[in-house]
Amino acid sequence: MAIEFGAGVIIGGGPGNFTIGVANPPTYSVAASGGANSINEGSSLTVDVTTAYVDNGTTLYWTINNVTTSNTDFSPYNGSFTINNNTGSFSISPIADVTTEGSETCTVSVRTLSTSGTVVATSNSITVNDTSLTPVRYSYQFSGSNSFIINPPDPHQPTITGALLWNAYQKGWTWEAWIKPTAGNSTRRLLFQYYYGNYSDSQHRIFLENTNEIAVFTGEQGYYLYDKGAGAYTIPLSSWTHVALVKQWPSPTNAGYPRVSLYINGVKKRETYDHVWNNSDYGMTYQPYSRYDIGADWGYSAGGGIDNYSNSPFTGFISNMRITRNLAVYTGDFTVPTSPLGLTQSAGTNISAITGDNDTGRVILLTCNDSSLKDNGYYNRTASFVAKGGGPAFVAQSPFD
Repeated sequence: MAIEFGAGVIIGGGPGNFTIGVANPPTYSVAASGGANSINEGSSLTVDVTTAYVDNGTTLYWTINNVTTSNTDFSPYNGSFTINNNTGSFSISPIADVTTEGSETCTVSVRTLSTSGTVVATSNSITVNDTSLTPVRYSYQFSGSNSFIINPPDPHQPTITGALLWNAYQKGWTWEAWIKPTAGNSTRRLLFQYYYGNYSDSQHRIFLENTNEIAVFTGEQGYYLYDKGAGAYTIPLSSWTHVALVKQWPSPTNAGYPRVSLYINGVKKRETYDHVWNNSDYGMTYQPYSRYDIGADWGYSAGGGIDNYSNSPFTGFISNMRITRNLAVYTGDFTVPTSPLGLTQSAGTNISAITGDNDTGRVILLTCNDSSLKDNGYYNRTASFVAKGGGPAFVAQSPFD
C-alpha cells in the first residue's frame, strides 16, 4: 500500500513497515515547434513545452527574454498555457514594425508560478529576421515652388553619331515613376524633362495640364502622347499612379520609326512614333548641353547652364523615378512593381529583364526614393544635383506603404 501526501511525498512499504520517499520531480523542456530556429517579423512561431510528472490542467507561464532590442517587439511578450498529457504549446509573434534593427535574437522561458516566477526551462536562441519597411521609404514632396536639376545627366556616355547612333536608337529606353499630385489647375506642371541638344524642342517632357491630364512631349517634331478633352488620361489627386514612357523599335506598323508608348498603372494608354533623326538621344545617350529637370522647368541655355526659375511647378509627390537606357523595359500591359525599383530587375509578362549591362539595359537614373538629393543609379551622380527653390522635402511615405 502506498499513500501520497501532496506532490512528491509517498508513505509506503510492506505491512507494518512504512518508509517515506520522494516521487520523481517534474521536468520541463521548451523548444520551437519542428526544430525551427528563426522567425520573420509579422509571422507566428509555435513553441512546444514537454513535461514529465506534471498534473493535467496545470497552468504554466511563458516569457520572451534576451531580445536584442526590447520585449516590446513582440505582441504579446508573455502569457500562460495549460499542460495536458505532459504537453502544452503557445505562439510568439514578433511585430512587423517600421524600424530597421537587423536580425535579432531571443529566448523563451517557462515559469511555474507567474510570468515573473522561477524559470524552469529556457529555449535555445531564436533568430528574428528583420522584414521591416525601413530604411524608411521616401518620396520627394514638391511644393509648387521648388524642384531640382541634374546637370549633366550622364557624363559617362559620349556623343555618338552615324551607325552607333542608329544601333542605340533601336534599343530604346524607359522612363518611369510613381506620382501623387496634391493640387490640380489649368497650368502646366512638369514632372520630368530631358534636354539633349542645342534646340529647346529637342527633349522629352512628361507633365500634367488641364486639371491633371497626363501629357508627353517627345522629340524635335513635338509629338504629344495625350488627348485633350474627351479621352484624356487624368491622374487622380492624392493617390499614387505609376507612369511609364517607353521607346521601342521597330514599330510593328511603321518599321521606319520607333514607337513611344505611355503606360498608366501598367496599361498602355497612348502610342505614337518618334520621328527624330538628328542630334537625338536614341537610347538615352549623353549629348552636349543635356540636363534633367525634375519638378519644374528651369528653362534652357546653351552649354547646359542653369537659368532662373521658369514655369510649370509641380505640387505633389514623386517616388522611385528611374531611367533605363538601351532597353524597353515594358513591351505591353504589365503588372506594376510592388516594391522599390532597383538597378536590376527580373523578366516577367511584358517586362524585360534589366541586367545592368550597358548594351542590354542600364539604370542611368534612380532617384526620388530616399532622404537626400542623390542618384542611386549606376553612375551615382549625386554631385550633379542642384536644388532650386530650396529643393523638395523628403517625406517618409511611398507607393509601397
